[in-house]
Amino acid sequence: MMFLKGGHTVGPISPLRALDDLYCQVLSGVSVNILSTTMRILGLVVIDRHGLGSADDQVRFLGLDQVTFRRALQNLHSVVYVPPIEESNATPLRIYHASFSDFLDDVRRSGEFHLNKEAAKYDFVLQCLHWIENDDGSPDNKALGNFSVSRGWDACCNLSDDFVPGLVSRLERFDFNCLRFVGVGSGFASFLQWLHSLGSTRNKSVIRVGWRLFFTRPSNEIRLEHQPLSVHDFDLAPLFGCMSQSGWSLVGLVWGSYTLCAKAFTQFGRSSVTIFLPIGRQSPIFLG
Repeated sequence: MMFLKGGHTVGPISPLRALDDLYCQVLSGVSVNILSTTMRILGLVVIDRHGLGSADDQVRFLGLDQVTFRRALQNLHSVVYVPPIEESNATPLRIYHASFSDFLDDVRRSGEFHLNKEAAKYDFVLQCLHWIENDDGSPDNKALGNFSVSRGWDACCNLSDDFVPGLVSRLERFDFNCLRFVGVGSGFASFLQWLHSLGSTRNKSVIRVGWRLFFTRPSNEIRLEHQPLSVHDFDLAPLFGCMSQSGWSLVGLVWGSYTLCAKAFTQFGRSSVTIFLPIGRQSPIFLG
């Protein structure tokens, strides 16, 4: 094969150069019309090597169908293991050798086939937010919802600055109320802290934080005050994911129902509760 022999190059070539030529030739066989989809798939595999446990989950996570998925990979079987249909519900897509990932990551070697890992991370984050919102409790969606909750918040915090404005724009449309049903995961507290640290100019007040609802006994006085968000509030955030265990799911968290909510929280020995108000949504998130 000419590309392994160095083409018209006189003398021996390095093994790395031969490998790069091989990978370039393999990727050159991918149709231009579907190359972007191929790179999306490869991006997911590179940045999430041990997450999604089957090719079927990988397909659905990216919002693809099996036909498109397999067409995008049909020329890559020499470098990527694509499970046959009968195994795709239990076996994930995987790259055979780390050298292919290294090649994709190094623009000097891969050129037009360079994989922008920061863009792949952004794509990953957007898909996580999609599946958190669309977890309707069905087995397939629940699996992707749980995966997205466990990985998505940390992924948000690790985005490069170039992709933060796009993420904030997406968060402005995100239905935070869905977290009351799917949970928030261990990374949610860090995510809130990261989002708050951006400042109101950059985060566009996606979350209005620092409101505290007080309920005092025996006078039954209720008041809503604005207070700066504290480190303690962030420490409490993971408790929100344990609502069903503490019985909070029985509390009607409807915007404006301050009295009912405050009284309900006293059942758990709490005199106050922190409220996070996602912009444009009718229901707040209660922590405390």
